Amino acid sequence: ECPDEFTRWLVANGADLQAEDTYGEPALTKRAWHWKGGVEILLALGADVHHGEGERGTALHAAADHFRVAAARTLLNAGARVDALDKDGLTPLERALKRCDNANIADMAPMADVLLNAGAKKTPRMTEEARRIGKNFEFHRAGYNPETRDEADAGLKHLYELFGAT
Repeated sequence: ECPDEFTRWLVANGADLQAEDTYGEPALTKRAWHWKGGVEILLALGADVHHGEGERGTALHAAADHFRVAAARTLLNAGARVDALDKDGLTPLERALKRCDNANIADMAPMADVLLNAGAKKTPRMTEEARRIGKNFEFHRAGYNPETRDEADAGLKHLYELFGAT
């Protein structure tokens, strides 16, 4: 964690916002997937919203594949490319769908809405991932937590509708 005031001080004293950690990720990417968020300060200080394109992925990839809808919206509003590719040729939406498991279905549906509404192009890979998600959910449906089953089921139906999967 790095408080906003300290972040401002670091940048004012020469910290490089694009500096990568040992995993090759800059601070914007870390904050994009973290549950506390905090991408706004880094964007305001000049962090590169496109950093990581063609490599490990952009901050939008990180927000998408951790189902951080608010961070994704903020990044898109700051000019993030909705169809940027990572080193595996995946867009943020494709990567999020690939990472989605039963515990994330309810969060995946609104993320898909945000990215599609921002202009993400649907691909056959997305339809296949929606089918995979559904197959896995149906396999576990009987033992799925009854407190969250309806929410996951609604999310799955929405993914099926979005991607034409059955």
